[in-house]
Amino acid sequence: MKKIAVSTLIIIMGLGFTLVAAPKIQVDHPVYDFGEVLEGFLVTHTFILSNVGDEALTISRVWTSCGCTTTALAKTSLASGESIELNAVLDTAELSGGIQNKNIYIDSNDPITPTFTLQITGSVEQGEKMQKYHIPAEDLNYWFYVLIDLRDQQDFAGGHLIGAINVPLSELEDWINPLPRETLIILYDQDGSLSDEAAQDLNGSGFSNVKSLFGGLNEWMRRLGGRFLLSPTAGKEVEIVYFYENGCPHCLRIDALLQRMQGTYEELKIVRYEIHTKGSIELLKRLEQLYGISVEEIPVVFINDETFQGAGGAVEYSIEQAIRVAIDEGATSPLVRLEQSEVLPEGVTRKLTIPAVLAAAAVDAVNPCACAVLILLLGTLIAAGKRRRMIGAGLAFTLATYISYFLMGIGLYAAIQATRLQHTIYLVVASIAIIAGLWNMKDYLWYGRWFTIEVPTSWQPALKRITSSVASVPGAFAIGFLVSLFLLPCTSGPYIVILGLLAETTTRNYAFLLLLLYNFIFVLPFVVITLGIAFGFTTTAQAERWRQERLGKLHLITGGIMVLLGIAMLVSMQFGVI
Repeated sequence: MKKIAVSTLIIIMGLGFTLVAAPKIQVDHPVYDFGEVLEGFLVTHTFILSNVGDEALTISRVWTSCGCTTTALAKTSLASGESIELNAVLDTAELSGGIQNKNIYIDSNDPITPTFTLQITGSVEQGEKMQKYHIPAEDLNYWFYVLIDLRDQQDFAGGHLIGAINVPLSELEDWINPLPRETLIILYDQDGSLSDEAAQDLNGSGFSNVKSLFGGLNEWMRRLGGRFLLSPTAGKEVEIVYFYENGCPHCLRIDALLQRMQGTYEELKIVRYEIHTKGSIELLKRLEQLYGISVEEIPVVFINDETFQGAGGAVEYSIEQAIRVAIDEGATSPLVRLEQSEVLPEGVTRKLTIPAVLAAAAVDAVNPCACAVLILLLGTLIAAGKRRRMIGAGLAFTLATYISYFLMGIGLYAAIQATRLQHTIYLVVASIAIIAGLWNMKDYLWYGRWFTIEVPTSWQPALKRITSSVASVPGAFAIGFLVSLFLLPCTSGPYIVILGLLAETTTRNYAFLLLLLYNFIFVLPFVVITLGIAFGFTTTAQAERWRQERLGKLHLITGGIMVLLGIAMLVSMQFGVI
């Protein structure tokens, strides 16, 4: 009998120890009454499960009495004193009206309650069903969040995330105090510095779900561009200009970048020009002039008021940032800038260029070097003899000179543009104009000293013999070409100055028109002399005497105009007119 009593005592003590050291599941509110809802409404509720025992609680299964009820549990093992949320959703779409009681069962290692029962109860009213496009108030409450922009009013007005409320940092705590403490609150500023600090403070003062947008609006823009961004320029098309070359490896890198950016920004428009297609070089030159740059390599991208050449990590990053800024600001297209600028032929530069061409052509027509050409023309006319032959030979000589000088002008113009350094060449040409002009003025005071800008005297007899031996029209035409090439270094001073000016300030077609005008003025004295001698208004001797008597003054006039032209070119460059 005594042994039975002892055994019983040991069993009771063991059971007591077991009961004391065991897991225990507890739910403060195991029944959730959702009241009355319309059929089709999604009922959501979160139960808080706690382990109030002394050992770890292991949940082996969660199951329901109806397929209309679903649950979600983040973990299945709870340490002593730990709690976890069990999210439950009841879909009333297929339920009949009336009172509904749906159970949720939790199987665990709780020795006292191995299967714990939760219940969702309430009344479902039949009537208008919830449709797919409806959202219940409870769902909206569950997903509700507040997005707060901490920047100043000016920055906020310039662009912010859709749905954001502008609340200054100094007013933030008072503003959010009325909100439920579990509300999801998302803060942001430009770089995340203010919102980080504010989120930490609020999370430590009673709020449980305050977040800071990592990196602020800058990081959002870097990763997502203008997505969900509301700004005064939102939706406005932003145009950039891109010059490339087929087969260029650097161009392929920029192509990939621009395509990616265009995929991110629907408002981004890229105007592409293959550098070798008709009109591309001309447009590039005009943009170079507008932006005050010299393009050294392809590809080149014009964005807002910036330009980017070549490829590479730094260049590509800068292009990306410039595009974001351009879209944020609603930047003006480079092509529109070009149309509105004064660098177009209709602008100020045309008004400056035409007088310069006329003045330089007039100077070139009467400068001492051109007069040397006139001497050769006179010899040709004398050799022609008869008036009709004299006119034909003189006009043929003149036409050959006109054609050769025009073609050489086109070649030099194209060469200057091909270097893509016309801005530098323009500066050099302006300097040459001043130096050559001063040297010509020197010949007015000290004619013949040092170096004189004329055909060397030793060359003139040989040139006269060549021209005097030709009396036919075809021969005069051929001599005109030959003499033009021979004397180009001497007569080309004003011409080169004008070519440098045209390469910097005009389009190709307009430049060709001005070259036609320039060379017409240049050969006009040839026509006058030819007709004057042929019809007896003057003689070759009188024409040569007139030239000799006024040689010094011609040097002075030529030099003065060239100096003024060079100074005007430098001044126009300094003040950004050219």
